[in-house]
Amino acid sequence: MTRNAGIPTWDPTHYGAHARFISAYGIELIEWLKPRPGERILDFGCGDGYVTEEIAKSGAEVVGADHDPRMVEAARARGLDARLIDGAALTFDSEFDAVFSNSVLHWVKQPAPVVERLASAHKPGGRLIADVPGLGNLAAVLVAMRAVSDELGGDPELAFPVYAPTAPELGALLEASGLAIERLETSPRFPTLPSELWNWIGSIFQPFFVQFDDTTNQHARERVLALVKPVLCDASGQWHIDHVRVRVEARKPG
Repeated sequence: MTRNAGIPTWDPTHYGAHARFISAYGIELIEWLKPRPGERILDFGCGDGYVTEEIAKSGAEVVGADHDPRMVEAARARGLDARLIDGAALTFDSEFDAVFSNSVLHWVKQPAPVVERLASAHKPGGRLIADVPGLGNLAAVLVAMRAVSDELGGDPELAFPVYAPTAPELGALLEASGLAIERLETSPRFPTLPSELWNWIGSIFQPFFVQFDDTTNQHARERVLALVKPVLCDASGQWHIDHVRVRVEARKPG
């Protein structure tokens, strides 16, 4: 993916402990992909290779691509072909029977150039299967961060670092790159987090919090958590998160 100032750096161990439920969305998405032996598939934004490894069990030849060096290293440790590549710098041309992407494109604030490169990577007739967090995803946390940013004089761009399309917006983006939409769905979710909310938002929104000095950082953390607790923490003390997912299956004509 193309890096912008709001993209965090990832710790594979921390991600595995506190964010594996995102990988679970990718496992579900394999049902849409239906990989077959002998196919060549690009996993764009492969992360630590958890889902890539599952795709490879089909017998397909899978290439993982990610912008984060530690995640690529973790994927390679699984024995995968994982490459450190920025999304806009993808040079694949008509090489893949399918491109798969789980929870990645929202980190690309200007997605059109990246989507064009992904479209170019498909063979004629190749398919794109993607899950993209959509409009309204993480609304409570993002609104709280924007409020705290205004209070503390933070960078408003870091308070809303994501691309969050509606299903029609995502469909139009893909069609503009030459892909034909075959299936497009929006799915609201409210998953239970495996640990405290801070373990999640402190990781994915790391650039927002580290813009402040240590004292202000702590205050920002406490304020965001206090603002979202009434809507994201249930009576038993269990944290949840508000997710909106847009899933798409598209195909390159030919």
